[in-house]
Amino acid sequence: MKRNFVIYGIKPISVNATLIPNHRGFTKSVAAQEFSYQLFHQLNSDLNQRSLEELRNAFVPGQHGYGISIETKYPRSKFYTKKGGVSAVTVDVSNFEKPIVDILFLPKHFDCEPPYGVKNLNMDDKFLLQLSSKKSPADVQDYEIHIEIEILDLDIKNDVN
Repeated sequence: MKRNFVIYGIKPISVNATLIPNHRGFTKSVAAQEFSYQLFHQLNSDLNQRSLEELRNAFVPGQHGYGISIETKYPRSKFYTKKGGVSAVTVDVSNFEKPIVDILFLPKHFDCEPPYGVKNLNMDDKFLLQLSSKKSPADVQDYEIHIEIEILDLDIKNDVN
């Protein structure tokens, strides 16, 4: 089973920008809070909630894992520098994955009302078995984040060597 989600108008955030140090350790940055609120809002749409519910209901922990593909699409004018290289405005692919994965998975977000949470997959992200990501220029007016979530069958072998 696969389900697709498209998130509009939210610039991806780097995991490096999500926490700021304070006297107690770290706290969530304002940018990370805003990113979360916007993503929660869009994932709370009726269509996205139906898709997330279907994924939750079809998932069997002893038999399945999840695979996720994330593509961030940038307006061409923001993706490229004037010299034609990749702009520093784009977020490193490995850095934008974790904030999105946490929002999609973590139970701490499941029972919170918008804008503080979303009825997500509601499980530990240890069940994430496969993750791919890319960033690309596109003919879009604003940022787009395309997410595909797939339920994968576990290939369980009961023999121990």
